[in-house]
Amino acid sequence: MSQMVQVATGRFCALRSDFISADLTSASTIRDAGNLLQGADDPVIGRLSWHERGISGRTHSHPRAQLVQALAAPAEIRCAGRVWAIGPGEAVWLPGGLEHSVSARQAQLFHSVYIRPDLARGLPDYSAVVSVDHFVSGLIERLTQTPHLARDAELYAHLAPLLLHELVRLLQGDPDLPLPLDLRARRICQSLLANPGDRRTLADWAIQTGASRRLLERLFRAETGIGFIEWRQACRVRAATPLLVAGQPVQQVAWKMGYDSPSAFTAMYRRATGITPASVKHRRS
Repeated sequence: MSQMVQVATGRFCALRSDFISADLTSASTIRDAGNLLQGADDPVIGRLSWHERGISGRTHSHPRAQLVQALAAPAEIRCAGRVWAIGPGEAVWLPGGLEHSVSARQAQLFHSVYIRPDLARGLPDYSAVVSVDHFVSGLIERLTQTPHLARDAELYAHLAPLLLHELVRLLQGDPDLPLPLDLRARRICQSLLANPGDRRTLADWAIQTGASRRLLERLFRAETGIGFIEWRQACRVRAATPLLVAGQPVQQVAWKMGYDSPSAFTAMYRRATGITPASVKHRRS
């Protein structure tokens, strides 16, 4: 990853004053925006778009990778059979060529940046939700503002490699843990992220949240693309891996993840990752 950043940064810096971020304003239709994206050669393109409440954008794709950020309210991005639910301070990474659509429960603005295909090769080829801090949000916002070409070309030449570097850092997270938008299901996920060894069943959570077990299961599948059991397993794999890399015994990690026996934990881990927990320990540096 770090090598890719250095190479990409070098390419950006070599462009210097030739590097300009094109402006795609909210007045552009999706088709117009798509045409501009197709024809533009700029390394990074920023766009500000407006979505009406309850209106879902049409499914589309483009060669450029995209990072789309919701600014004020929850939103949904549908792609590859999944629904990514994001709120303010979050964004979705969409690799180039992936069909997707965007919808919002409330009318709001979105910030997007589009990365030229040759500069996105070292970035993930899967979609993922990332948390966007104030620094990255500021970079994205600046790239979506209308550039004064003669005055800002040098500024954009510095913003682009910096954004790319930050994207690499942000995208080192987990592609397999989309969060549901529904607050009841999301509360379950947040509890499991904090304590992946929680053994409560979906029936237990139904009592806790006041929703039926069937409704919760439907919410998980509709808003994350996977069921509750699969989501919890992915959560446990994510939490267990750094413990295994650090050299903790498999039995101890299994217990922390809510398993009574190392064999049951090993079977789950191998189904999810294709490797055993013991092999993860042996690979640690």
